[in-house]
Amino acid sequence: LDEQRRLASDIEARLAKEEQHAGRYQQDGTRKSALGAELAEVRTLAAELRGAEATLATQLVASRRRGEETEQKALSVARELVDASNGIAWLRVEVAAQRELGQELQEVQRRSGWLQQRLQAAPYGSRALPAVSAPPAATWGASGAAEAGGGGPVAGG
Repeated sequence: LDEQRRLASDIEARLAKEEQHAGRYQQDGTRKSALGAELAEVRTLAAELRGAEATLATQLVASRRRGEETEQKALSVARELVDASNGIAWLRVEVAAQRELGQELQEVQRRSGWLQQRLQAAPYGSRALPAVSAPPAATWGASGAAEAGGGGPVAGG
């Protein structure tokens, strides 16, 4: 682009110089018509160069605009990926928590089954309480039903 500008500037300077000298050669008609033809050619070339320069400038602006649009789209996709990644991380935490709760539930069910068996095996257990019910947690001692061989209703409670 700079090369074309320099060439156009050189041509225009030459054109101006030739126009100045044209006055000197008015007596020579042949020289005048040759200079006129060359002058017309140079003007045409200068106009073509200006047109090419304008076209290139327009293309450069369009290219920059497309580059900016592409960059904005890339940023938008990056934001969506971050959001999706955060969602996936949250879901993984939830799945891990659900697994822990499932394991805790299995442990509680296992202990509950064991306690029900102990209650039924006790001489008073099958008559005093139905096999499927268990006393409320508040009535058990500090050691609770979790300890093997211990626990039971707290006296006075």
